[in-house]
Amino acid sequence: MLELTVGQNGTYAWHGRFWQIDELTSTLKSPLAPHVTEVRLLNGPNPSSLQNLIEIGQLANSLGAKALYERNGELKSINIVQ
Repeated sequence: MLELTVGQNGTYAWHGRFWQIDELTSTLKSPLAPHVTEVRLLNGPNPSSLQNLIEIGQLANSLGAKALYERNGELKSINIVQ
């Protein structure tokens, strides 16, 4: 499960949860994209594969998220290598 935080003008505006990566992908095409401040990976029914984590990291990066948090809540630094 992915949790997305969107802020506007320095204020908390919207907080939503997604069950599938496709929903995060669709956010790329929405007006919310420039305002995403955080993407958080939460415990779900299935553990994430490395490929899923890479995909989530790339999507978070392309959304311009300032932080990507892993399951345990510890801040992780994500560097995308092409």
